[in-house]
Amino acid sequence: MLRIILLAMTLVVVGCGSKEKAAETKTEAKETVKEGAEKAESKTKAVATKAVSETMESITCKYNNDSRKISSVKFGDGGCEVHYEKFGEKKVVATAKFDLGYCSQMANKVSNNLEEAGFTCK
Repeated sequence: MLRIILLAMTLVVVGCGSKEKAAETKTEAKETVKEGAEKAESKTKAVATKAVSETMESITCKYNNDSRKISSVKFGDGGCEVHYEKFGEKKVVATAKFDLGYCSQMANKVSNNLEEAGFTCK
């Protein structure tokens, strides 16, 4: 009889613990979804800010029939990127979050490298 009572008490304790655990898991899931939504909203704002851009400088380098283009692009958030176009394919070769001078330096470095390889840059 004592064993039956102990078994019943154990089942009650385990059952109550499971309900509490389920409530905790549900709360954690809600918090995770909320954090994910906040991160997505933050990324959307960053992309929207980045969309406002202005070309700071553009350099075209030519060698025979080969043409390359280097562009420094400034974004509304104070950052910049250096774009390098070769054979119609554009790549980002440098990025800065706050220092616009860095992008200018990198664009000049790329054009200097091309000039050393025989290109004429303007």
